[in-house]
Amino acid sequence: MVSRLSEVVEEVVMPATLAWSAGAIISTAPDMVRFLRGAVGGEVFDDAATARSWREDNVVLLFGSIPYSRGLMTLGTGCYGHPGQSFGSQFVACYDVDSDVAIVGAVGDSQVGHMIEFVQDLLETTR
Repeated sequence: MVSRLSEVVEEVVMPATLAWSAGAIISTAPDMVRFLRGAVGGEVFDDAATARSWREDNVVLLFGSIPYSRGLMTLGTGCYGHPGQSFGSQFVACYDVDSDVAIVGAVGDSQVGHMIEFVQDLLETTR
């Protein structure tokens, strides 16, 4: 069976960390909202420049269009957060500074990208 499978599947591309926590956060939704507001707003850091650096320094474009810096994505103008994925589930936590809207959620879906699109569409309705 294994030899037949290797004939069908040439390569499986998957981050090695997907099989364990990969730096995951264990939290309740309300606590995650408090953390995001404090971190993105700068209250979690002793120096406001640290929060600004977290959001704005060393930015690269993921998928050619999503600004990413030090574990923090910009999911719309002024909205900072990060989605995550495990086998069969997707998660997102983000905070929109301009509208003071936080989005924290999970869905049973393994299609990469849907949570980012969902967040961007949801943010459009709040503006």
